[in-house]
Amino acid sequence: MKADESRSDMQTSVRTLVEHSFALGPFRQRQTGRAALFTTRFGLVVLALGLATLLFPGAFAALNHNGPVTAGETGARQTNGIIIMVLGYFYFIAGRNNAEWFFAGSVLDRFAASLVAITLVITGNAPLKQVAGQIAVDILSAVYTYKLYKQDVADRQQEQK
Repeated sequence: MKADESRSDMQTSVRTLVEHSFALGPFRQRQTGRAALFTTRFGLVVLALGLATLLFPGAFAALNHNGPVTAGETGARQTNGIIIMVLGYFYFIAGRNNAEWFFAGSVLDRFAASLVAITLVITGNAPLKQVAGQIAVDILSAVYTYKLYKQDVADRQQEQK
């Protein structure tokens, strides 16, 4: 009896999580601004990049100038692809729900990630050619998100007057 009750409770919990995820997530759009739209699209790009990394780990190793992927590295690269997909999903959901706190945090974390990557280059732990693309994307997307967010705030202030 207890096992059946436990299984039933778990099924109910999973069903509730799925229903709430879709009710609050991709299928419900709030009033959004420029930053939300950009974050939604950025999330889709990151999600696609994660999926591509998961499915084709060797192709992205070649793009990063790492050489051929060994059997032991394939699993690690595929795990990275899954992590990237999850991050892309977070960006997508935050954009769809106009999560302004997320926009501010993402600007800061993209600059922080760039500083970490630059530190790795300076200390000799990563070649510049390996992290240059990530640094460029992080800095440019952070600046662009900040610019769009400031425009959204200015628009709201103008509407209130």
